[in-house]
Formats: sequence, structure tokens, C-alpha cells
Amino acid sequence: DDSRAWSLGGYLGFRPSNRLSVSAQASHEQLLDSLQYVATTGADGVTRWVLGSIDQDTWSFAFRVNLSITPDLTLQYYGSPFIGTGRYTAFKRAADTLAQDNASRFHLFSPEEIAFRAEDDSYQVTEADGGLSYSFANPDFSFRQFRSNLVARWEWKPGSSVYLVWSQGRTSYAPEWDASLGSNWDALRGAPSDNVFLVKVSYWLSP
Repeated sequence: DDSRAWSLGGYLGFRPSNRLSVSAQASHEQLLDSLQYVATTGADGVTRWVLGSIDQDTWSFAFRVNLSITPDLTLQYYGSPFIGTGRYTAFKRAADTLAQDNASRFHLFSPEEIAFRAEDDSYQVTEADGGLSYSFANPDFSFRQFRSNLVARWEWKPGSSVYLVWSQGRTSYAPEWDASLGSNWDALRGAPSDNVFLVKVSYWLSP
């Protein structure tokens, strides 16, 4: 069946002076895969492997700033937002997976066999040929994550330094498909943040 992927990326670096450098990179990838694993389910001692067609978008960014205030005092910043979304359609179950004919390896659920249940965000399947009934959770998703570090380094004497580090992380997940980059970005900005502060001191003992 039809599966394909494409990606686009770019990088920009800027160095206005010997003390300051700034860089940024971004990429976007779209994946269309007709045989993405969804769930292992079943009923009455019978196991079913469910697959589907996924339409997945992934955005990733990275920003870096390096600033030398003095030869002994520097600042470094790194920030990386990430957004991934996926929507599933064309659900099917594994049938004769070793069949020579690709179409015979899977059974595509007809509209009469599968129905979406909004009350618990799941799909209910009732197979037409055997009447076997089972369900599986809606696999659609929107995942967002942000990681950053700010490091200040001061070499207060030759060989001896102090590092001040601020690390921040944000994670947001929703069991639904949201195609809007702006909407996902807003959800990431509104997610609770985890902040970690560290201090490291190194001292050089000269003979």
C-alpha cells in the first residue's frame, strides 16, 4: 500500500562579533504510513493485532546563543521545542501475514464493522465474518515538549570556575489530533514547567 515521507530543514548561524554567536535550526517531517501498529486486543481467547494508516507531522527547533561578556565570564543558552501529532485512519487487522498477495495479509474494517465511541474515546469493532467483538483506544495524539539550559560560567581565578545552571522543561500531551502548529505551540507554552537550578564549583590546587 501507499506509504511515504518527506522532510524539510534549515540552519541559520549569525556571528555579529567575536563575543556573540547565535544559531537556529528547524525541521518539519510528514510521515504517511499505511501499516502503523495500533493495538493488540481481542476477545474470547482470540488475539487481534490492529493496524492503521497514520498521518504524522513532526516539528523540531533548536536555538543556541553564546556570549562572552569578558574572557572569564560567559553565558550559554540552548532551547529546543518539539511538537509531534498523529491521526489514524483506515484501521485493519492482521490476517494471513505470510500471504504472497499483500492485500491478503490484512483485513480492512468496513464502516459496518467499526464505530467510534465518543463517550470513552475508543473504537468498537464487531467483525462481520465471525461476530467477534472487541475495542481499542483512540490512538490519535498531540505531543509537545520543550527543553532548555542556561549556563553562566565565571573563571574567578586561573583553573578555578563557578557554573550557575538553570534547566527548564515542559511537556504536554493530548490524546487527540491537532493539526495546527499555532495551537500546539500555545498548549506547550501553557504547560507546567519543571525548573532545576544547579551550582558547580571547581578549584585548582596549584603546587
